Amino acid sequence: MQVSDSPGDRSHRNEFLKLTLRLVLLCVFLCLLFSGTNTAIGSPGDQASQELLVTAPATFTGMLPCADCPGIEYHLDLFPARYYFMRMTYLERNTHFDEIGRWSVSTNGKKLVLRSGATTKTQFAIREAKILRMLDGNGNEIPTKLNYDLHRAAAFSPIEPRLKLQGSYKYSGARGTFTDCLTGNNWRIVGDQSGAGLQKAYLDARTTAGASLFATIDAKLAAKPKLGGNAIAIDQTLTVAGPFQLNPGGSCPSN
Repeated sequence: MQVSDSPGDRSHRNEFLKLTLRLVLLCVFLCLLFSGTNTAIGSPGDQASQELLVTAPATFTGMLPCADCPGIEYHLDLFPARYYFMRMTYLERNTHFDEIGRWSVSTNGKKLVLRSGATTKTQFAIREAKILRMLDGNGNEIPTKLNYDLHRAAAFSPIEPRLKLQGSYKYSGARGTFTDCLTGNNWRIVGDQSGAGLQKAYLDARTTAGASLFATIDAKLAAKPKLGGNAIAIDQTLTVAGPFQLNPGGSCPSN
């Protein structure tokens, strides 16, 4: 059988080859695109980290192992302004520790990093937007079958941490505010008797109206969401819960 090789047949074959080449190139492009963005089920990835950022504020809880007690109950609150509250409750010890600081996501989108001061750092692998897995001190997975996962709670329910804070206090416009060193947030001082005592001490010690004075405060913090429009606003308040000290020459530690 003789195959026709007329100009018309050659033209059709050329068009067919061009179309085939375009389809092959399109398939290659799509393979490269999806191989670069998809991650395996259960593994951390950019999509999970983006969901975590978008859905803050969020509360994560879980019971993690303890070396010399039945377990440590973790409660972690993430706020949209990139600060966090964390409480660690040690079972059968009747004690807990509160911590605050700044949170961030690693450049590869796979880790949540909590920093409280210059030396304290805790890291979690972002398994999903609803699961955080605690890592070791070097940021690596802990080789164990024990549970190190925190799960997102159905409702955001922030704790009210109590701890000693350092920062700048000032009283201006009939309002006292405190900017703490750990988060850089401005906290509105609750105007109770203890708050009034801090206000009086400040007015006696200041040399210039509206100037800030460095202070150390035994504080209780509250950050409660207020729904308004399409965004969630956080009402940030500080209650003076114990002794305080003004140090006009003091400053925040270097981070």
